[in-house]
Amino acid sequence: MIKHISFLLSLMIFQIGLSQNQFNTSNIPDSLRAGGIDAVVRLATDEFIVNNKNSITNKVHYAITVLNGRASYLSDIYVGYEGKPGIIKTLKAHIYDANGKLVKSLRKSDISDVSMNDQFYSDNRANQATLKYDVYPYTIEVAYELNDEGSIFYPTWNPARRTNVSVQNSKLIISTPSELEFRFKEFNLSDKRTLEELEGRKVFTWEISNYLPEKNEPFAPYWNNKKPYLITSPNEFVFGGYEGDASTWESIGKWQLSLNDGLDIISDELSNEIQRITADKSNEVDKIKAVYEYIQENTRYVSIQLGIGGWQPFSASYVESNGYGDCKALSNFTYSLLKSIGIKSYYTLIRAGENAIPLVTDFPSRQFNHVILAVPQEADTIWLECTNQTNPFGYLGSFTGDRHALMVTENGGVLVKTPSLSSKENAQIRSATIDINSANEARCTINTLYKGVQYENGGLSFYLNRGRKDVENWIYKNTDIPSYDLLNFDYGFEKNRIPYAKVSLDLNIKNLASKTGDRFFISPNMMNRFTYLPPRANKRELPIDHKSSFYDVDSIIYNIPSDWYLESPFDRILIESEFGEYESEIIAEEGRVTYIRKLIMFKGSYPPESYKMLRDFYKSIVRSDKKRIVFLSKT
Repeated sequence: MIKHISFLLSLMIFQIGLSQNQFNTSNIPDSLRAGGIDAVVRLATDEFIVNNKNSITNKVHYAITVLNGRASYLSDIYVGYEGKPGIIKTLKAHIYDANGKLVKSLRKSDISDVSMNDQFYSDNRANQATLKYDVYPYTIEVAYELNDEGSIFYPTWNPARRTNVSVQNSKLIISTPSELEFRFKEFNLSDKRTLEELEGRKVFTWEISNYLPEKNEPFAPYWNNKKPYLITSPNEFVFGGYEGDASTWESIGKWQLSLNDGLDIISDELSNEIQRITADKSNEVDKIKAVYEYIQENTRYVSIQLGIGGWQPFSASYVESNGYGDCKALSNFTYSLLKSIGIKSYYTLIRAGENAIPLVTDFPSRQFNHVILAVPQEADTIWLECTNQTNPFGYLGSFTGDRHALMVTENGGVLVKTPSLSSKENAQIRSATIDINSANEARCTINTLYKGVQYENGGLSFYLNRGRKDVENWIYKNTDIPSYDLLNFDYGFEKNRIPYAKVSLDLNIKNLASKTGDRFFISPNMMNRFTYLPPRANKRELPIDHKSSFYDVDSIIYNIPSDWYLESPFDRILIESEFGEYESEIIAEEGRVTYIRKLIMFKGSYPPESYKMLRDFYKSIVRSDKKRIVFLSKT
């Protein structure tokens, strides 16, 4: 029976285009194309066949009706693979008009084989092509097959992953020998699964039909939502010739340990050099810092996705000889240098990126895209980002901070959490003095401290290390003041474990205040207005994942002309909520007005019914930051 299933699906894939009438757009239910829908997945079948631990076959067949130009990107065909081009056994595609008539087919000459990585070395490649058609609606049908060696990667299935795209029918089929168990975790799919056991194999099928995309809700958690999603993983596997077990975090770490075995050898000359540069350091932290700075000064990052899918690091001797490596190689190299002076560290797998998908901690599997190094200390752990030549020592920041990671110890993998900074450690503290003359021109001196994650604001940490001209460009891009002349600026920074930078500006502003009759209007919050207002929601469905965590203080002194006076007082505003706190006030003195604003945001998870309170909090901040003060002229 299993052979029949596989044969029928293969027949369907290799003879696409024979049942053209099924793609007549009149067959799409009205409910799937109304209300701003841009495209409809007519059918999508992904069959993942595990032949044995050493061999897999993946057959994919899908057809999508593109309703308008907003979804024309769906005509782009992209089939990724690792290794030799022969892994893709077939790739076919057709386009049909609104009546289901075949109008265009993919030719072999239309297909390009390209690298998926712009860096130096990569096994990651793709077949890509585009079938263009400008008469909407139309349907694109694609089918391909890949045959590969065994893999630690089993499918993820996200049938409703595209915005404004509905699904008429989509299914995932995973067929395995009965003795090869695999695991899966379902999100909103538990009632969509069937299982057949036939002739020594298990066939799992997940299927959804007539699905409308969920409406996006701001601050929605990535996993705790209503979208169907499936992640899978093998238990036993063979990958790149290395046998492994992915059933626990501990066993995944042991497999990684086997990949790294014997790759930590450095020359006697380099070992002696590391001994020399750390000899005068009085404590272990200073020794670690010296090694880290050596890495930054003597190596550079180059992406290398070779070997077993890019999961095994190049040896420490390779980095020593060539002076470069990727995150795996540079982390292993740093590990090797620390080992040479008797300091223990741990190769650590992590999912990097400012908005990276959170790790599913209760589902052991390869969910990582980056490697860093952990150096345990008696009181704390020092974390090293080994790919960045300018990164502050021990600082992870928005790229790898505050998330789960897998520390590879001598006993296997251990799930850990990288450090997060408190709101007040992510601070922006600004003081300014603005002298306004009677011609409505202003001379401004502005001093700002950026600390923690705010040290990265607008790429500041990057530009600081490139020199004065680049910092000047950053100032022009990130100073939210209309029509100013930059007269002078200065800056400095410290690369501590909580880094900070100071930027000082000297500006001249013409027409600072807008004038109507004898009144002058000034927005006192000149540089740090909060503008985001979450949309209204009649009914909030999902919990709130409030990720904002920062602290801003602005203190601005306005020295006003002698003939100006404040028309009416500016009431102190104090807003307290579970999401944060906001305070602003105006202090009026003779010839001077001082504006003080404080905003602190708290990170946390909240129930859906808190959404109105969150929106009201944001709305109050936006309203307060828009307020203007009004001066009257005595003349």
